Amino acid sequence: MLPLYLGYIPMMVTLLRDPISRALSHINHVQRDPNHPQHEAARNLSLLEYCRHPDLRRTIDNTQSRYLASLCFAEALMTRP
Repeated sequence: MLPLYLGYIPMMVTLLRDPISRALSHINHVQRDPNHPQHEAARNLSLLEYCRHPDLRRTIDNTQSRYLASLCFAEALMTRP
């Protein structure tokens, strides 16, 4: 949604991580960081339990695609000069 705030579509470069590596890194971060908002819900869960959790699973479910889709959505909302 950045283009909506800027008022123009900036040049961007997107690098995608391997989705499994990105998901595992995110889970490790949530479980390790006591200041993370989802830490208490995630800290004692196994990988499988985290992936099946009704709320936590959304933090790793197709996130990269949703980030890219939000750019297309922002572009569609912007008026063209």
